[in-house]
Amino acid sequence: MHKPISRGVALAVGTLVLFINGIVYAWSIYSAPFSENFGWTSAQLGVCFTIVLIMFCVGGLVGSMATQRLGSGRTITLGGLAAALGYTMSLLLTAERLMLLYVCFAIAGLGSGIAYNAVISNVTARFPDKKGTASGVMLMGFGTSTLLMGSLATSLIASAGWKMTYIVTAVLLATISVAGGALLDARTENSAAEVKEAAEGTATGQMVRTPAFWLVFATAMINCFFGFGVLGHARAMAIEGGFAAQTAALIVGLVSVMNGLGRLFFGMLHDKKGYKVSFPVSSCAFILAAILAVTGFSAEIPTMIAAALMLGGFGNSAGPTIISSLAAEFFGRAYYGRNMSVLNMNMVPGSLGSSVAGAIQTASGSYRGCFVIFGLLEFPALLFIFILSRLERKAK
Repeated sequence: MHKPISRGVALAVGTLVLFINGIVYAWSIYSAPFSENFGWTSAQLGVCFTIVLIMFCVGGLVGSMATQRLGSGRTITLGGLAAALGYTMSLLLTAERLMLLYVCFAIAGLGSGIAYNAVISNVTARFPDKKGTASGVMLMGFGTSTLLMGSLATSLIASAGWKMTYIVTAVLLATISVAGGALLDARTENSAAEVKEAAEGTATGQMVRTPAFWLVFATAMINCFFGFGVLGHARAMAIEGGFAAQTAALIVGLVSVMNGLGRLFFGMLHDKKGYKVSFPVSSCAFILAAILAVTGFSAEIPTMIAAALMLGGFGNSAGPTIISSLAAEFFGRAYYGRNMSVLNMNMVPGSLGSSVAGAIQTASGSYRGCFVIFGLLEFPALLFIFILSRLERKAK
C-alpha cells in the first residue's frame, strides 16, 4: 500500500508527466529531419501530425477504460512506455518507409493520450474547488514542453543527429512516466463531499445526446482546427515569413510558451468567469491571429507573422483546459474520465487543420490561405457559445 501524497505533490508530479508527454506538440521540430533527409512534403508530414492527434484522442478513451481496470498509476506507466516505443521504432525509418512513420507516431500519440487522461483524472479529482486552475497548471507543463524539449531536440539534432535525439526522448518518456505513475498511485484521503461528487454524474451515452455536449464539442473542434494547423507547421510558417531556420525554431519555442501560459490563464479565467468568457476570449485570439498572419504574409512583415503564430498557440490552449473542467461541471465526476475523453475527441476532426494547412501550402506555395479559412471558422464558434449560454439560462 502506497503512502498518501499531498495534492500539491500530486499536482507537481502530474505536471512533470504531462510535460514530457507534451513532446507531441513539438512535431514541427521533430519532423524537420524527415523533410531534409527523406524529401517528405509538408502535406505528408501534416498527415502524420493529424494521425498523432487522432491517436492521442483514442488514447484518452483507452486511458479512461484502463484506469478503471488497472488504476491511474499503472495506466500512466503503460501510456509512457507506449509513447517511448513509438519514438524507438522511428529509428528504422528510411525514405521508402513513409507508412512506418505513420505507424510509429500513431503508437506515440496513443501512449501520450493514455497517460494524459489518467493524469488529468487522477489529479483534478484532488482539486474539486479549483478544477480549472489545477488542470491549467498541468496543461501549462504539457504546452510548454515544446519550448524546453524542442530546444533540446534542436540542439541534439544539430550535434548528434535525429536518431540520438529520438533515443533520448524515448528514455525520458519511459523513465518519467514509470516514476510518475508510481507516485500518483498513492491517493490522498477523500472528503465526504468529494466522495459524494464522485458518485454523481451523467453516463457517456446520455451525455452525447445533450445539446450542451455538441455545442462544446463543436466549439473546441473549431479551435483545434486553427490551433493544430499552426502547431503542426509553426517552424515552416516562420521560415516562409522570412525568418532563418534557427530563429524559426526559437519562434516555435515562443509559440509553446504562449500555449503553456495560455493554459494557466484560461484555467484561472474559467474558474472565475466560466465558459461564457473563456471560450470567446480564445476565439477572439484566433481571429486576431488570422488577421495578423494574412497581413504579414501579404505585406512581408515577419514580426506580424511571429505574433500571429504565438496568438495561435495561446488560443489553442483554451479547449483542453476548459473541457477538463466542463466535463465535471456539466456532467459530474462519476464518469469523468470517459466523458472527458469523448469530449476531447473533438481533436479528431480538429486535427485535420494540420493536413489542410499542409495541403494548402503544397498546392499554393504559401500558408496564407489557410489563415483565411481558419479565421472565418471562429465566428460560428462564437455563435455556439452564445447558444449554449441561452440554453443554460432557459434550463434555470
